[in-house]
Amino acid sequence: MKRIANIFKEDPKRCPKCKSDKRCKNGFNYGRQRFRCANCRYNYTVSYQGYSQELKVEVLDFYQLRQELIEEGKTPKRKGKEGGSITLKAIGGVYGVSDVTVLNWVRKEGIE
Repeated sequence: MKRIANIFKEDPKRCPKCKSDKRCKNGFNYGRQRFRCANCRYNYTVSYQGYSQELKVEVLDFYQLRQELIEEGKTPKRKGKEGGSITLKAIGGVYGVSDVTVLNWVRKEGIE
């Protein structure tokens, strides 16, 4: 199985302008911590909303495993339907993520 790594390239600990990891705190903006880059003096705010990169990689790995099982014909068939019994909704339910979110991640990565 192909391992998905480094798919989300944004690192919140680095300056978005010069990519330096040297930063200092520089106040708050609407309740979120602001930082100033020590190299280029660029001010930026890190957004901590969303799902972790590890969760995204784990969900996408599980989706790829699902696809491999379907191709090999090792998943039990649902009544009158193709694709096996492991649905996007089931994957999302296991990880506590919406099925639409799983679908968006799959489309973003171009996984078939």
